[in-house]
Amino acid sequence: MEQTLSGAPPDVTGSGPGQLPAAPLPPQTEVSSGARLVRNVLALGAGQVFTLVFSSVLTVLLPRYLGDERLGRIATAASLTGFCGLIASLGISTYLAKEVARHGPRGHLSVLNALITRAPLTVAACLLAIIAAALLGYDPLTRRLVAIYCLGVVFGSVAGVLVGTLQGLQEMRWVALGDVVGKGLLLAGVGAVIWGDHGLLALALVWQLASLGSIAVYLVPLSRHGALAGMPDRHGWRRLVTGSMPFFIWQAALMVYGQIDVVLLSIFTHAAVVGWYSAAYRIIGIPTFIPVIITNAAYPALSQSAARTGTAFRTLARRSLHVVLLLTIPVALGIIVIAKPLLDFFGYPDEFHNSIPLVMILALTVPLVAADMVLAITINALDRQRAWALSGVAAAVLNPAVNLLLIPFFERRLHNGAIGAAIVTVLTEVFMMVMGLRLLRGEVFDRSSVRFALKCVAAALVMAAVVWLARGVFLPLTVALGAGVYFAASFALGTLSVHDVRRLRTYVLNRARARAPAAA
Repeated sequence: MEQTLSGAPPDVTGSGPGQLPAAPLPPQTEVSSGARLVRNVLALGAGQVFTLVFSSVLTVLLPRYLGDERLGRIATAASLTGFCGLIASLGISTYLAKEVARHGPRGHLSVLNALITRAPLTVAACLLAIIAAALLGYDPLTRRLVAIYCLGVVFGSVAGVLVGTLQGLQEMRWVALGDVVGKGLLLAGVGAVIWGDHGLLALALVWQLASLGSIAVYLVPLSRHGALAGMPDRHGWRRLVTGSMPFFIWQAALMVYGQIDVVLLSIFTHAAVVGWYSAAYRIIGIPTFIPVIITNAAYPALSQSAARTGTAFRTLARRSLHVVLLLTIPVALGIIVIAKPLLDFFGYPDEFHNSIPLVMILALTVPLVAADMVLAITINALDRQRAWALSGVAAAVLNPAVNLLLIPFFERRLHNGAIGAAIVTVLTEVFMMVMGLRLLRGEVFDRSSVRFALKCVAAALVMAAVVWLARGVFLPLTVALGAGVYFAASFALGTLSVHDVRRLRTYVLNRARARAPAAA
């Protein structure tokens, strides 16, 4: 099902995340890159706190309100329109983030040119989704949902251009603010729909319209930067399309292996099975904010330092990888251990117990996806996106081929074809990790990253054992206990150090003091 890029490590000595090499002292450019990364991470992290709350609330509310069949229908509509919507993407957002960071939003890189380029493709994507829903024999309710979700294709096409430009300008605070505003409007709208019991179609409509709030926020900084000015450049459209094509190939491949499982489930099973899968994915999707923050913050800095490569680039890439591993490996093992208590704590109806094995399997993808996202931005920053795109194409062939075997198999044997889809998702992420490491050929990541990952696994296993013994205790207390044990084990194993904590604390305090006079 849907993945996030869909895209990040300690120093070269492997002594802990966030540390610079002990000697020699890095050049000023390296310090600036690291400081910019921390600043961007903190800016995005502030917004992602709200995203975490938002995702958690919807994860609890939607299965309880909709039930498995209606949740399955809305997931089917979202996946089909997302699948068809890849036509509108053209990879332009990723291309803008990279090139605007280097050259600014001028000429063929202007927002206006990007929007004009996307417009006809967006219309084609919407028509394709509506036609596909009819040809696949979806029921009338699902077809109406597909039509409503086409609004999301239009708004997403606009927002993608704006966010890509803002990322290139490293205006992460505005990206975070827009995300918060959009999700706040969505949460309020969903609450109103559920409170008034207005039904599935109203819920879908609110879901699409809320993104207009985000778009309005994104326009403010872009106007200040003059990114909205300029005239259409017909010659620039070709350059924009040509430059974006490698990213489009990758994003298209990502969409195929990220959405085709839901489409195939809707064909080979029934709406309830899709609902079980969607509920499991909502739970697994909560921690995706971790790699999203790191990769969105690191990508512009990596793109800027890629031309120099050397220590600055490698240090930044490794720091990004190690941070996401440090934070996502315990999340994966923790979810596996508390899968059943978690669904009970959320108050899911009994039919969602079929989601428990799906949650446990898909939990393995949390660190895999995080690592793959870091590999993706590292490869793209090195201008090797064509080779990475070909790896995505291979995954896009492998994923549906294996799904065509495993979904019907598990549907016949266990009456839950989603188990097959979950297994294929894990295998696909492993495949992409192997391909990404091969493309980098040991130039950036080495055995120190392997040792770091193994230490994170060891600390997470200690945590999992404690959580298992504490089962039956009030779940939030169990989670807090597990987090404390994990970080204690991380200090003991050296994946986290006092220096790391002090450095982050110093940076946050300095930023707070710098803002205090302005606030006064």
